[in-house]
Amino acid sequence: MPELGEIKRGTEIGRKRKNNFIFLNCPTCNKERWVEIRNGKPISLQCLSCCNKSRHPRGAANPNWKGGKRKHCGYIQVKLQPNNFFYPMANKEGYIYEHRLVIAQSLGRCLQSWEIVHHKNGIKNNNKRKNLYLTMPQYHNTRTRLLILEEHIREIESRIMLLEAENILLREQNEKLKERQ
Repeated sequence: MPELGEIKRGTEIGRKRKNNFIFLNCPTCNKERWVEIRNGKPISLQCLSCCNKSRHPRGAANPNWKGGKRKHCGYIQVKLQPNNFFYPMANKEGYIYEHRLVIAQSLGRCLQSWEIVHHKNGIKNNNKRKNLYLTMPQYHNTRTRLLILEEHIREIESRIMLLEAENILLREQNEKLKERQ
């Protein structure tokens, strides 16, 4: 193992470049590595991973930060911090579906993985509390079908009312025609 501060030619340490290299440790993470020397100075004091972290900050420090929200398959996902009460519901990247988070916050507890949050109006990104309800897998499709059938029944009822009104008007017109004759 080389000593810190030791200088060697690139070809001696298995590099293609013939320039001089110095064995240094990163001031951030203390990782030891060979660093090229240019104009009598090492080209970088930090290792590549520490340098990238300082150049490309994560989270709210990044200029491209959009508040920790993203879309996935039409649903909105929200980034949670590890100290958040609802973090156990998040995936390995720390994201949780917003509709699950809204219901969990209203109940004041984390949801179980088998609990399903359903959108009443079927719009995936409408995550207002009044549009969401909690259900279980065995009732999810049944409940959805019931909602669709209820809507269909309302439409048919309105058509029936219009037809009945039209029928009454036609009877009245028929009676007036019979009276004239």
